[in-house]
Amino acid sequence: MNGRFFDGKRVEASLYSGKQRFQRSSAGEDIKGEGDEAEKKRLDDFAQWLLTEGE
Repeated sequence: MNGRFFDGKRVEASLYSGKQRFQRSSAGEDIKGEGDEAEKKRLDDFAQWLLTEGE
């Protein structure tokens, strides 16, 4: 899979060592108008969904 093209983009695959830290890009903020508060709410809603999914 590493190095192949998918949907016009090159795929980079590697094994996760548990130490990578990825930063959120700011590309989507201009389109959606979201800030840090909206991001926190989205993550809290997702955490709540994870906790209640099995019920």
